[in-house]
Amino acid sequence: MRKLYLILFICFTFPLFVAGQSYNNEWIPFVSGQSYSAQQYYRVSVWKEGIYKITYNDLLLNGVNPSTWFNPERYQLFGNGKEQFIKVVDGNTLNVFEPGDYIEFYAKGTDGKLDGQLYDTITSQPDPNYSLFNDTASYFLTYNIYSTTNKRMIVETDVNFSGYSPEASFIHDEYQGFHGYYNIGYRDQFGIADNSYTAGEGSYIDKVPYGSSASATFNINKYISGGALPEIKLNVMGQNANSHPFEIKGGGNTLLNSIFYGYTLEFHTFNPFNLPVNGTYNVQLFPLQDVNNQYNENYMQWSFVKMRYPRSFDFTGETFPQYLNITAVTPKAYLELPNVSAANPLLYIIGSDTVRQISNSRNHISILIAHRLSTVMHADVIHVLEKGHIIESGKHQELLDQKGLYYAMWRQQIGERKHIVGAAPALAAN
Repeated sequence: MRKLYLILFICFTFPLFVAGQSYNNEWIPFVSGQSYSAQQYYRVSVWKEGIYKITYNDLLLNGVNPSTWFNPERYQLFGNGKEQFIKVVDGNTLNVFEPGDYIEFYAKGTDGKLDGQLYDTITSQPDPNYSLFNDTASYFLTYNIYSTTNKRMIVETDVNFSGYSPEASFIHDEYQGFHGYYNIGYRDQFGIADNSYTAGEGSYIDKVPYGSSASATFNINKYISGGALPEIKLNVMGQNANSHPFEIKGGGNTLLNSIFYGYTLEFHTFNPFNLPVNGTYNVQLFPLQDVNNQYNENYMQWSFVKMRYPRSFDFTGETFPQYLNITAVTPKAYLELPNVSAANPLLYIIGSDTVRQISNSRNHISILIAHRLSTVMHADVIHVLEKGHIIESGKHQELLDQKGLYYAMWRQQIGERKHIVGAAPALAAN
């Protein structure tokens, strides 16, 4: 009866709240009375985290006529209903998208965020990093005829790092997922599962019985102790209705020896003490013998193991990583990246509210992440950017002598009564 009442409740109240539901497509304009929008948009499928590029030829090959999408200032990209920061490279700086021009953006693959809404509680979802239904995320490129003030990457070229010490480490994150076997979750005494998504229903490693084990091996590189603690996160799930004694080992040492019962989902976090500076580290799940029931196979599973640890910025003998997790306590963070294999790698700052590209042309790279206007006045070269384009360049005094936009901004900064009309430009220095 519980489910019958639930269905009736939804049917009777649905008209009351359907109008307020969000579908993440509110950015598409509709004219009242029309069933479709005149604004064109194209879907871009993304399967992993990274920086992506859409060229002029890509648009042509996929049916977009750049002659109708000619002004690059009007390009927008949306993901999960939010406008994304993009970089539009206009080679001739004529505000015309031409052969050789391209769009660059940061995107992430799909995860299990939407799947979580299917479960009774969010803690019932076994792996929020994994989607049961889709292996790609969708981003939408569109041309907004009503706006030219759209989100753009800021090119960060500030190298004024006097007084800052290099960060000692960054956090390396690694995720391993195991999703070859579907566990339908709780079953009653007749082996019948609930028709809702109950705790633990989802995709796991194949069931592991007593006498066997599951393992996840991580390659540890240049671990630094004494800072943030290394951390292991994982889940375990019962695959039958019996008791489940088990042991978790890390690097050959016991991290946990415990027991639970039935189709139960548990999450565990550990701070391992025996990570090597360099080498492999093995995390293992061992279902143990049920001393009270010799016929209990003690089937168990896990669906993910995550490892994070602090490590150095020395990349000798390594491929430069795609992602550096930095937590800076000052307005700027100074990073030294020696021995990077790529001669001129592309570097980006991915924040909660913006995406910045770091300009560099050095084999030995020093990066300064800047947030304050006053920090650029002593730089060797200052670039004044307006709407993504450099409009002035020079040293501090040279720009003041030009009495252009930098001069006006400087007067405003030091307190003289000066009002700058329009969008505030960005400053970058190298």
